[in-house]
Amino acid sequence: MVKKYVIRSLPLRIAIPVVVLVAFSLMLLASLIHQYAQLQRLVDDSAERSIRTQMSRLQRLVATALDNADHSAVEREVTSFGVQREIVAVAAMDHTGHVMYATRLAWKGAPAANVLPGFDENRWRQVIETGLPQLLKSDDGRRMMAYYPLPLPAPGEIRGTRRGGLFLSQDLETEYAAMRNVVMGDIAYVWIGGLLVVSMLILLLHRFVALPLRQLAQAAQALPDGDASIRLELRGRGEIEVLGRAFNEAESVLRRTLEDLRDREGKYRSIVDNANLGILLVSPDLRVLEANRIAREWFPYLNATGHRCDGVAAHGLGPSDPCRSCHILPAFADGGRRETVVHQRISGAMRELRIVVSPVRDEAGVVTACVEIIDDVTERVAAMRELSRLGQTLRVVSAATAAVVRADDERSLLKQVCDILIEEEGYRMAWVGRAEHDAECSITPLVHAGFEDGYLSAGRFSWGDNAYGQGPAGRAIRERRPVLVTDIGHDPRFAPWREAALRRGYASILGLPLVVDDVVDSALVVYARDPDAFNGDELALMTELSQTLAYGIQSLRAQAARNRGEEALRRLNAELEERIEGRTEELRRINGELEAFTYSVSHDLRAPLRGIDGFSKVLMDKYAPQLDDQARHYLERVRKASQHMGQLIDDLLSLSRINRYELSRRRVDLSTMATAILSELREREPERHVESVIEPGLEAWCDLSMARVVLENLLGNAWKYTGRRDPARIEFGQAQTAVGRIFLVRDNGAGFDMRYVDKIFAPFQRLHRQAEFEGTGIGLATVQRIIQRHGGNIWAESALDQGTTVYFHFGHAAVERVMLGIYEDDA
Repeated sequence: MVKKYVIRSLPLRIAIPVVVLVAFSLMLLASLIHQYAQLQRLVDDSAERSIRTQMSRLQRLVATALDNADHSAVEREVTSFGVQREIVAVAAMDHTGHVMYATRLAWKGAPAANVLPGFDENRWRQVIETGLPQLLKSDDGRRMMAYYPLPLPAPGEIRGTRRGGLFLSQDLETEYAAMRNVVMGDIAYVWIGGLLVVSMLILLLHRFVALPLRQLAQAAQALPDGDASIRLELRGRGEIEVLGRAFNEAESVLRRTLEDLRDREGKYRSIVDNANLGILLVSPDLRVLEANRIAREWFPYLNATGHRCDGVAAHGLGPSDPCRSCHILPAFADGGRRETVVHQRISGAMRELRIVVSPVRDEAGVVTACVEIIDDVTERVAAMRELSRLGQTLRVVSAATAAVVRADDERSLLKQVCDILIEEEGYRMAWVGRAEHDAECSITPLVHAGFEDGYLSAGRFSWGDNAYGQGPAGRAIRERRPVLVTDIGHDPRFAPWREAALRRGYASILGLPLVVDDVVDSALVVYARDPDAFNGDELALMTELSQTLAYGIQSLRAQAARNRGEEALRRLNAELEERIEGRTEELRRINGELEAFTYSVSHDLRAPLRGIDGFSKVLMDKYAPQLDDQARHYLERVRKASQHMGQLIDDLLSLSRINRYELSRRRVDLSTMATAILSELREREPERHVESVIEPGLEAWCDLSMARVVLENLLGNAWKYTGRRDPARIEFGQAQTAVGRIFLVRDNGAGFDMRYVDKIFAPFQRLHRQAEFEGTGIGLATVQRIIQRHGGNIWAESALDQGTTVYFHFGHAAVERVMLGIYEDDA
């Protein structure tokens, strides 16, 4: 609901004369008031001079009478003031504040504060302490009161060092009444004459100025209360109308601004109250202006609005405690940012708080407030300390691991690890004991480091289930797990060693088993200065250290056993070399005999075969007309058999020579070689239609001659077994497999049953009849022997009437060398 006010404004040509008249009246009134003030000051000055004169005279008279012990004179002087009408009270007091002499006899001997009207005991105490008189008016301005010091005689002294006092109270009302009569007479003439003018001015001002301005003021007063919905209804053409229109425009802007501010304040309040930090806004007089939810929970006394800081937010002090080391005041003083860490108790627990104070400046750069952000870093600091501790333990584990790697001797390794635990981790003492398998199950200390002071030599340690086997070393060996004694002074099982351990500064102990070859061989025992020195994470790292140490011991023992084995192997190798030398000589002799046999077979078998083939050919050429068809068929079979036998002998000789052939590896272009071989096959059978696909750029690191034998056999088989295909297809390429790059020869020929794949590389094993496809059954065996000599492998995949694919490689090292373009010198 929008409120409306009707404004009728008055032009300035009318308002200005009115204002001048009013101003003249006000100036006249101000002059009269000034006259009244001057008269009042004259009265006050006159009264003050009179009182000072009387009090000085009374001070001298009373002091002299007291020195002469003339009490009647003092009595007369004081009571003489009582006849003066304007004097309310005059009294002389001793140093205790009791009245000695007064204008009224009834006041004598009574406490001055109880009987003297307007008497201020604190003011009187200041006067007698400082010795300086004080003259002042009462709070209502109607009386003038004087306090003067008065030396008092002491017993045995002429002039005393103690002080009493004189008090005088004078009524100013009589002088003020006379003054008012004078002033009021003047005021009456002025106001009677201007009453009519003022009345007219009041009516005009109320109608055309006061009423509109009051409505405008009421609207303006509503704005601080958050009511931005007020609108002014404007009538007329005067300046107040312009002011009202400006007010309406300002109200619209203010309303939008307030809405925006409320929205921002809500978001700000939500962010601040939901923050996990305590946030305070502190004024320069150390009053808490704002506090978020966390701050109010931590410091309940801050719920009171405007509570003084007094250092409580920084140190957890009570509201009345002084600030001992305030970090807020320096921020106000120099405008700098402050950061500190304090400890205080919150909700019954001691917490570590990080406090950051940042100044807030106005547009002129003046610090008007400070924002104090309080962060509970207890868990974070504890985690950092724990992380530092774990990091130190991890460095110890790393150093021990490095020692394991470098160690050459078991005892020196154990000593290095103990030294690392003492020097790097700061433990009190560490030692390693070996589990003996005697009747008492004793533990023999091997090495130690740190402050031992005869502890190991004087103590008795066992890993048996007895009184001396309940320590961390014995239980770690017996139970095969880490054993922790958190507090030596309160662990009943540590009783046999407690006194000696406490005397040497041991507080907690960790026993770690060293398991070597699945047997607890010994134990590593670590002593710390503080109770509960080994927490969960550190215990895990120390357990890892023991496992690393056990692995090192096992490795050293294995290395020692390996050294002994190597020595025995060297002796055996020496014997084997002697045997091999003898066997090599015998093998040379056998190879010589084999060469002779091969030559004999080649020479002695070839001659009869050539004779059979030659005579058969002569019979066919010379006597063919006299022979019937069956005879000619027999002769043809004899010739083919002799030729097949010759080919078989050649293949067998080639196969036998492969094992004796010395390989000479080089970079071989297999693609070019395959192209040449297929061209030769086409020249032999130009009538066949064979599609060949050869991948260019295929190279291998192998023997050139042996590589040609491999490709001639594989491509020759593909050519032979695709003889009944039209068109036939032969491929030579490569493939990438898990073992690396391999070569392949693929055809679409007759194929074979994969159940007999193991036979294709065996000598004389054929999967097709001689009548279907010619061959000796030696070619693939020869190829396999060549591939194996190179360190490679060969295998095949096939299906009947769907072709065959043969895969091979000359050894992966050679293949990788070719793929990387690294070739060795053939020389």
